[in-house]
Amino acid sequence: MRKQLIVAVIGLGAIAFALWWFFGQRRPADPTAGAHKTSEMLPKEILTQEQVIRVAKDTWRAAKGVELGEGTPIEVSLDVGKNEYTVLFKTPVLPPGSRGADYKAKFAIDATTGTVTDFLVGS
Repeated sequence: MRKQLIVAVIGLGAIAFALWWFFGQRRPADPTAGAHKTSEMLPKEILTQEQVIRVAKDTWRAAKGVELGEGTPIEVSLDVGKNEYTVLFKTPVLPPGSRGADYKAKFAIDATTGTVTDFLVGS
């Protein structure tokens, strides 16, 4: 009886291992797993920073009816994972202890199409 129980447990263990190996090893590999997204993974035709700044300024003009000042500092960053530019029109440094946004406007712009996907105005 004891010998049959041991054989049964070993048999069930072997079956469990075989099922794990069969279903666990045959998953399609994710080509981006563990890889860092780089500019090589972006579409070949993305907008330049100058084009994105122009889109943001045109959107600002359409929404507010005025031009941004010439001396307004601009910060542009590209999020490769989202394929999206972020454009910040920064404000002058706020005095210590004051509250407020550190930007006049913040835009999220699709890097391929130039479509504005998000637009925030600082107060």
